[in-house]
Amino acid sequence: MFSMWNGAPPGGGRGDPRNQRGPSQPNPANNINLPSGTAHLLYELDKRLLFWLRDGRTFIGILKSLDQFGNVVVAETIERIYVDKEYGDIERGICILRGENLVLVGEWDGFREQQSGTRSRDIQYILTRQAEEEEKRLKVKEGFQKAMRERGLNIRDDPEDDLFIKSCT
Repeated sequence: MFSMWNGAPPGGGRGDPRNQRGPSQPNPANNINLPSGTAHLLYELDKRLLFWLRDGRTFIGILKSLDQFGNVVVAETIERIYVDKEYGDIERGICILRGENLVLVGEWDGFREQQSGTRSRDIQYILTRQAEEEEKRLKVKEGFQKAMRERGLNIRDDPEDDLFIKSCT
């Protein structure tokens, strides 16, 4: 069976017409090709990474395992909640994060975070601030929707109100 890592091209060797290349074509057997997609994460096993999820949550932990769908197992995980320039951490332990929910996976550097000006706060304080920020955001959103209704536009962003979903069920 052909393996891209052993340097052997497919086919029967030098005499095989599939291995005949012109002078301008590079030989792929001499290049080490990186795997594509999720397989790049194989190089990040046992490293501390940051995982940013589709719903806006941020997790920091050590990547222990992954599968072909991008699902990952993360150990020593913390959920980091940011509010302005402050953050709080919630210990989560071992987590399984679904690949379809991952938006960004990257190296985590605690030293750079210290230089960024953010500071750690008590988690209860952060959760209270997060709730206040969410309440402000909802008031602004309601004001926007009210102004649009006054102009004759009805904006629906509630999945329960989606006409397509209702017609499909």
